[in-house]
Amino acid sequence: MRKKRNNIVYSLPLLILALLMLNFAGIFSRCFASTPMHLEITSGLMVNSMGNTTESNITSLQVRVISSSSLMRPLSNATVILQDSAGRIALRGRTDKNGYVRFDSIQIDNYTIFVEWLGAEVFSGKIDSSVSRNVELRVSVFEVILRLVDPFRKPLPHSTITVKRTILRRAISGYLMETQELVKMESDENGYISCLLPSGTYEISCSSGIYSGKINVNLTENYSGTLWCNVEFRIWILLLLISLPLSLISLLLERRKLRRPLEYRRYQSMLLKLESMYNSGLVEYKIYRKLKEEYETKLMELGGRRGR
Repeated sequence: MRKKRNNIVYSLPLLILALLMLNFAGIFSRCFASTPMHLEITSGLMVNSMGNTTESNITSLQVRVISSSSLMRPLSNATVILQDSAGRIALRGRTDKNGYVRFDSIQIDNYTIFVEWLGAEVFSGKIDSSVSRNVELRVSVFEVILRLVDPFRKPLPHSTITVKRTILRRAISGYLMETQELVKMESDENGYISCLLPSGTYEISCSSGIYSGKINVNLTENYSGTLWCNVEFRIWILLLLISLPLSLISLLLERRKLRRPLEYRRYQSMLLKLESMYNSGLVEYKIYRKLKEEYETKLMELGGRRGR
């Protein structure tokens, strides 16, 4: 009898523990039975593991930026900015080498989209993210093709090209024109360059050895032309500084060469006139002899130098 009572005493705590565990399992199943174990958000819909769908204000947006040139080239490293309907900057991203940028898990809204490239705004517009998920933007970027030639129409390969943008800035005294260097490049073996630039006014300059040139382009569409390069002004100044002294020296030497024959003929004429006057009795012998020796000495001096 004592042994049976002891078994009942020992089994009672185990029975209480089992009842508590069953009660806790029931509470746990009731709390989490209505919560889905898997959520998937696609295109503004929330899909749970039971297959039910509910509306969501979260979506994704993919934007591709291409140029307005005939080849519609993708713009890499362009900044894409999304501004929400409240006027706040919601998202910002940069395009990859293929011109793509993707925004995941964004709020559905009517966004204002801006695109900046090479420091200039090349696009702005509206986009409704509840309707558009993949957007392709053709922005105000155009292609410039230039052929670089010297004054003789020969191409200038491997020339250094500098592209500067002309900007109108507001100052206290009014508006000022400033130039901002954008890119540097090199022409190919045939003297050609090709680049993409935002719409605007540009100064494109070339430097190739002794040649240089400059052209201004107001870019509102694709542009193709020729950049003529001439001898640099400083080269002309250097040539002038070198050639002027040489020219003066040559002129002086040439003048001396021309003066000697003239002096020779002059003394020769004076000698003949002296002989004529002496034969006519107009000059005494003493004076005649002295002048004749003087003229003959001068003629021998000039004639000897001329011979050398």
